Amino acid sequence: MNSSTLSDAVNERPAGFRPEGELTIYTVAEQHGLLMRALDAGPVVHLDMSAVNEVDTAGLQLLILARREAAQRGIELRVAGCSDVVKDALETMQLASLLDDCAAEGGVSRN
Repeated sequence: MNSSTLSDAVNERPAGFRPEGELTIYTVAEQHGLLMRALDAGPVVHLDMSAVNEVDTAGLQLLILARREAAQRGIELRVAGCSDVVKDALETMQLASLLDDCAAEGGVSRN
């Protein structure tokens, strides 16, 4: 079972996106919509990847898209946490720099 939480109430800042379970080709379309809603609620969005227990290249593409969209919109994208699965996938695909704060756990990423 896969779920996500989206924190985007009008008066609530920063917005947040926290996928849970799979971030794979089977779930990425739904996750994309939720992520775009979180970015719409900017100007600061927290991305919490700590509850992701499976990720594939489609999930990694979504993270790349999130970083690019945030930069284009002038939104600060902060990663609040990364599961070991996400860290391993980023390292395997040589994308660790995509979410520098995953490696540092606790830092704030750049736009």
